[in-house]
Amino acid sequence: MDSAFFSDAIVSALDELGIEFTLSVPFERFVELKKRIQDRVRWRSMDGTWSFFEVAWKPKKWKKTYRFLFIRQRCPVIHKEPIQLDLFIPYEYGYEFKVIVTNKWTSGRRP
Repeated sequence: MDSAFFSDAIVSALDELGIEFTLSVPFERFVELKKRIQDRVRWRSMDGTWSFFEVAWKPKKWKKTYRFLFIRQRCPVIHKEPIQLDLFIPYEYGYEFKVIVTNKWTSGRRP
C-alpha cells in the first residue's frame, strides 16, 4: 500500500488479522527515520543501483514494534540551473530513498 494508508490503526488491524503487508512510510514526517538515513554508513548492497538496511522500530505512539526497511536507489542528479550548450557536464550521482514497514520476514535481497 502507498503512504496514504500509513497509520498505527491500519498496520495493527492488518497484523491482527494475520494479513501480510508491505506499506510505504511517509518518512519525511518522522525525524527519527530521516536521522537513521542520514547517519547510516553501511548499507547492504543488492546490486549497483539498490541498497538497503532494516531495523525493528516502533513510533512513539504505536503499541508494537515492526520491521522497517530503508531502501535507496542510486540515480543521476538532475541539474536545474541553466547549462551552456558547449559545456560538458559529467553525470553526478545521488540517492532517492524509500522506507517501508512490513510484517513479512523474507530477505531484503530477494527480488
